[in-house]
Amino acid sequence: MTYYTVSELAKISGVTARTIRYYGEIGLLEPAEIRENDYRIYTNREVDRLQQILYFRNFGFKLAQIKELLEKPDYDVVENLKIQQIFVREEANKLKLLADSIDLAISYYQGEKEMSDPEKFQTFKDEWLKQNEEKYGDELREKYDEDEIREYNENFSQMSESKFEKLKKAEAQLFEDLNLLLKKENIDLDSSIAKDAFESHQKWLKIINPSYTKEYHCEMAEVYLADERFAQYYNNRTDKDSVKLLVEIIRHYAE
Repeated sequence: MTYYTVSELAKISGVTARTIRYYGEIGLLEPAEIRENDYRIYTNREVDRLQQILYFRNFGFKLAQIKELLEKPDYDVVENLKIQQIFVREEANKLKLLADSIDLAISYYQGEKEMSDPEKFQTFKDEWLKQNEEKYGDELREKYDEDEIREYNENFSQMSESKFEKLKKAEAQLFEDLNLLLKKENIDLDSSIAKDAFESHQKWLKIINPSYTKEYHCEMAEVYLADERFAQYYNNRTDKDSVKLLVEIIRHYAE
């Protein structure tokens, strides 16, 4: 058994002594024993726990969440590390693809290789599709069959640079219009701003899905309301929560 003081544990872990003490105060990393003059002693057991805490922190977990996880009776260290390992490998693969894309871009700008316009954006589009599948895949499959989703993904993946720019421009205009409407005390759905917001969202959907119909537009509105993650996508990009307003606008113009 190896014993460490606060300063020694701080030295081997890279965590400040102040942070270690704070972890103790909130019950996240309590010392093995406290001797005279508040002299804290840590053992290999606390070292292992601190390592697990840092892994969770690296993935963005809050301290309260980490404490709750570590104190679960059925908490399995190895199983949790295996899950984290999967995430790390996925992140490493994403970074490798990005690095490969940057290498190709460097060669292109140095005149050593050709790079088509679609290739310049392929890495970003692939990552967008991957995140879209992870976040919303299950919900989309409740509404649409695999052929429709495959057509959507293929269309997005093969999108030209000009269409990709139009997509971003339409979305930016939508958020701008929503922000303008949210500043008003009384929102008039028949106003030109509300109509512009609908048309921007409609344009965005038409680029994403060439098989667009107003019925499809209304269905997407219901998905936005039913799933909090869709709602957050819009709420997080405007000054105030906007998804309910967007749904009202869609219903007003598409139904």
